[in-house]
Amino acid sequence: MNNFKEKIVHVLETKKEEIVRSWYEECSEMSHSSKEEISSLCQDMIEVIIYEFQHDDNQKLKALAKKMGTKFADAQLSVSDIFMNFKIFRRIMWTKIKESIELPRRNGQDTYDYGIKINHILDDLFYWCTVYYDKELKAKFKCSQKTIQNLQEEQKLKEQKIRQMHEQKLEVIGQLAAGMAHELRNPLTSIKGFLQLIFKEHSHPERVQSYFDIISKEFDRLHVLLNHFLTLARRNDSDETERKAVSINHILDKMIEFIQFEVLYRSIDFKTDVEENLLPVYASEAELEQVFLNLLKNSFEAVQNHKEKRVSLKARNDENNQVIISIFNTGDTIPSDMIDQIFEPFISLKSTGTGLGLSICKHIIDAHHGDIDIESSEEKGTTITVKLPAITRKESDISPDNR
Repeated sequence: MNNFKEKIVHVLETKKEEIVRSWYEECSEMSHSSKEEISSLCQDMIEVIIYEFQHDDNQKLKALAKKMGTKFADAQLSVSDIFMNFKIFRRIMWTKIKESIELPRRNGQDTYDYGIKINHILDDLFYWCTVYYDKELKAKFKCSQKTIQNLQEEQKLKEQKIRQMHEQKLEVIGQLAAGMAHELRNPLTSIKGFLQLIFKEHSHPERVQSYFDIISKEFDRLHVLLNHFLTLARRNDSDETERKAVSINHILDKMIEFIQFEVLYRSIDFKTDVEENLLPVYASEAELEQVFLNLLKNSFEAVQNHKEKRVSLKARNDENNQVIISIFNTGDTIPSDMIDQIFEPFISLKSTGTGLGLSICKHIIDAHHGDIDIESSEEKGTTITVKLPAITRKESDISPDNR
């Protein structure tokens, strides 16, 4: 019996490199780098089998199993991969033993006993390997969860700090804008008043009519600009007293009618797809009119110098009790590096733009607890989407004029 035991140990020691090489060639489930890293474990397995075979002590076996479990976890192998690797090793090892030792066909109790012992060693090694493998994965998962949680908290703090800095910047800009608007409004009002008086008392007013019209038009433009500045200054002082349940259908119909002349004048292919009976929203009608008129005019200006001048307006209810309004155009696209800044004050793609229009639009929509978003690419064009929370329809809440 001892003689047969020594033969098995001798085969394992002398055929070690062949077993490792054969195992390496057949383990196709792992990447090359992982196989290189783990192949040394095959030699360790043979040494542990020899040791356990002779000493019947599982301390080294558990130590190797822990090492293997950690390696397999680092290599991101599945349990089925580990099982297959053990199966391949077992088959190769017994093949080498059978090639080197003539196993007795009869009265081979020693062969049977030592065969059972070797298989038990491999079974124990596989069991403890998967135990430590499982522990290692759980530890990695907990560590990953903690790392992810810390990163999320850090990201939240960064975003909060950025928002605070952004709000502080907008507050300063708003104060400057309000101060400038108030300082300019009074002298401009006086100038326009005296200009009208001079025009009325002119001996031949028809001779200066064209000049007066130009000056009046420029005064009106300045008036609109000053109102934009004041709106910007009132970012945190939105007046809710003017809000009521209003019909988006009514507002959009009004805007469509208002821009018809500009559509014809600019030769724009303008299409609408507005659902009937859009849900009412609690809003300031004047402010929403300002938003949609601004967005439509921006789209008209964006397509002005393009061969294809397509602009579309769509509106629908969605399943989340919101009214979705989208305005699409095939005009100038917004560079990707400007998308995130396009709603900030004084950011404009137009050479003569103030950069206040979209900022005011966002301020108004935010104040109505809505959302405004923009997507732009050369392939798909530019789409601005406004989402407004709807209210439960109560016909009595909507004035007859708004139906």
